Amino acid sequence: LENVTPEVDFRQALYHGDTDDYLAAIHAFDGAKEGMVIGHNPNCEIIASLLCAGGEPEAIETMNRKFPTGALAVFDLAIDDWSQAKPGCGHLQAFIIPKEL
Repeated sequence: LENVTPEVDFRQALYHGDTDDYLAAIHAFDGAKEGMVIGHNPNCEIIASLLCAGGEPEAIETMNRKFPTGALAVFDLAIDDWSQAKPGCGHLQAFIIPKEL
């Protein structure tokens, strides 16, 4: 593994923001290979549902059942550039809930 220090971009807008603020946070990953958004519900649940066009059936079922505090939705986005992230562009790879850790 590479010894990489992640870049952190704190966005106050995610605290009380809406799905547009969450998409803007994803668009800001410009130039990054991978990105992670940490935020609050209900917007984390809403943006995950909006991004999801398909994926692992068990992960989708678990995510649709309940999106608890501390859950992690892992997506592969069908995009060439972060600015192309939009509803329906994601393939849910995994959905991990805290009690599974």
